[in-house]
Amino acid sequence: MPDSPKSDAASAARNAQTTAQNTAQTAFNAGKEGFKRASDDANRFASRSADIGAQTMNAYVESGKQTSQLLGDVNKAMTDAYSKSLAEFNELSKQALSCRTVQDVVTLQTNAMQAFQDNLSAAAEINRLLVNGFTQAMSPIASRAQTNLNTAAAEANSVA
Repeated sequence: MPDSPKSDAASAARNAQTTAQNTAQTAFNAGKEGFKRASDDANRFASRSADIGAQTMNAYVESGKQTSQLLGDVNKAMTDAYSKSLAEFNELSKQALSCRTVQDVVTLQTNAMQAFQDNLSAAAEINRLLVNGFTQAMSPIASRAQTNLNTAAAEANSVA
């Protein structure tokens, strides 16, 4: 017996229902896979961020240690320079009080210029310690920042 229009309609409805279910299942699976990838990426990003944070903190700690050492070295250099300067100017004061001749004054001026040059040399040494020391102390932070930038750029390129 030929199929009736009713059975054709029911069959078409079943086919449409099956197609809709299959399409819904495919969409659900795609969404589920997308969510899993997004979740995995978020977990990877969080883990990488924690690693970068720990490495950056280690760089700050290393820099802090170097800065502490630098400040100790600068303090010693300043104390030594100050002590030497006091001793030199104490001696110059004694010489100034004992000047009796023109030659004594010329000797005093020569010694005063030498003391002044010694003070300038000490100040230059302290300045050198500061510049070189701070450059060295900031090196771990600068290096870590550069590494983080390179890593982030490489990861961004691998995702794209």
